[in-house]
Amino acid sequence: LNDCSDVQRKDPLDMDGHGTEVAGTIAAKGNNYQTSDFRTYTVGVTQYARLMAVKITCRHGNDNFELPYLTDAIAGIEYAVRMKASVIIGPWGFTVPLPNSLVDDLRTVIKNGESTALYVASAGNGDMDIDAGSVPLWPQRLGLQNLIVVAATDPSDMRWVNKPGFLGSNYGASSVDIGAPGADGTTYSVQAGGVSPTTTATTAAAYGGTSAAAPHVAGCAALLQTIRAMTPKDLKGHLIKTGEPKSLPIKPFAGSTKRLDCGNAVSKLLRDVTAPLSPAGLEINPP
Repeated sequence: LNDCSDVQRKDPLDMDGHGTEVAGTIAAKGNNYQTSDFRTYTVGVTQYARLMAVKITCRHGNDNFELPYLTDAIAGIEYAVRMKASVIIGPWGFTVPLPNSLVDDLRTVIKNGESTALYVASAGNGDMDIDAGSVPLWPQRLGLQNLIVVAATDPSDMRWVNKPGFLGSNYGASSVDIGAPGADGTTYSVQAGGVSPTTTATTAAAYGGTSAAAPHVAGCAALLQTIRAMTPKDLKGHLIKTGEPKSLPIKPFAGSTKRLDCGNAVSKLLRDVTAPLSPAGLEINPP
């Protein structure tokens, strides 16, 4: 855990629970309710995703706790793209003033997945307009065609703001593409069982923020890919196009801003999938 030089070779054990919560929202196993403990009752957006853990937080030198470094994040994305991940989720962001060569590297590794991987980023919890020049937040402001940036919405389908523990969801009419449920305390997901490799995630608890919103989009994207494989650009467009129009301070699509509607996204894709034509000239011979 002390060697940050090779992200994919580090032990991917989740030491603080954030990755486990995100993974659970995407693909927690369903139909496993235990009446003796309601806390185990949760289910992911899709039951068909295969998850790959890529750890980008580890100790550097004499650090007293784990923090993500941009160099580690870049290495992790590069590894996920190389391993042919079709959806990559990064519920984090780095505030780095330009010019900076690491931001250029971050752009490059995400863009390298332009034909294979949709990158799902959380908008962040600073209650800020990240379009502003004073907020150099990356990768949220990269504007790549295979990058979709997700704001958090509350149960009233408004931008989530002013909840204990966070300031509220970031937003941006140019940088943020879609909203998804993520108000603090409204999303339940599995919790890490501990720091021992022998323990497992056995309970569920509430969490929130844009780190809860982004995996709703990532899970839906993975579900759509099981119905029909799409390019990252088309997948991003379908998620936004099929979203439900809501009054959100994010990027407009066809004149309105959208909140994720995974049911509609799936339904429209299923209607677009047509059965192949029967081969011509075939005869059924009696036995």
